[in-house]
Amino acid sequence: MDQTSAALAALVAGDVDAMDVSAPPVITANANGHLDLVYVAAIMNHAQFSLVVSPNIKTASDLKGRVLATEQEFFPNDYGMKIALSKLGVKESDVQLRRIGGAPQEWAAMSAKQVEGGILTPPFAFIAEKAGFHTLVDTFDVPYQNVGIVMPRNKIDAHMAALVPTLLAIREAMQTYNQQPDAAMKVISDRTKETDPDILKRTYDFYKTQATWETSLQPTLPGIQGMIDFLAGATPSVKDTKPEQYVDLRALAQMPKG
Repeated sequence: MDQTSAALAALVAGDVDAMDVSAPPVITANANGHLDLVYVAAIMNHAQFSLVVSPNIKTASDLKGRVLATEQEFFPNDYGMKIALSKLGVKESDVQLRRIGGAPQEWAAMSAKQVEGGILTPPFAFIAEKAGFHTLVDTFDVPYQNVGIVMPRNKIDAHMAALVPTLLAIREAMQTYNQQPDAAMKVISDRTKETDPDILKRTYDFYKTQATWETSLQPTLPGIQGMIDFLAGATPSVKDTKPEQYVDLRALAQMPKG
């Protein structure tokens, strides 16, 4: 999140024109800084969180009293934990939450047997499963404004000539990913340094068939609303905002269909 905060600061200062980011920091930045940052396009519109647990936890009832890793309150993995426990009918008070960071930190604690489960995203969820852990519940069906292209609303028109071709290129990249698995897996390996072919294949399949790329580039208003409701506990001023306030589709309106 520190990198995200620095990137948002650069965006507000005008050092960069746009950035790809999920909804929580955008909504919070608008509320706290009285900014007008908006999504001009979406890249992913579903949550990617899984509650991955040790082998001896078989059912939701087995979670009672267990120590689980998550992120600090009102951060993305905290949202994932709340959704996962809700889907299982488990109260937060039924488990012991250790707020230690994002997926890399949670997996480190799980592998060291310091906790009995945590909220993981690919490829960490797949690495954990290969090590003997298993997914108790996932959130892939939950609308969630995952990463998308964000910029100040008042700068959209000035950058429209470059913005539309950029969004076309992003859409083409998504289509290429879906159509060329070998090339896509090579990029995943190069960027993550993961070399296990099974993990690479599962990661590729995940983004193609489960938490898929949003080739329409349309942001998800239900996903943004869900995050507004979540963040209202920390930032009450977001409670009465509407998801439409965080979206501007002028650039998408100028793109050819495809």
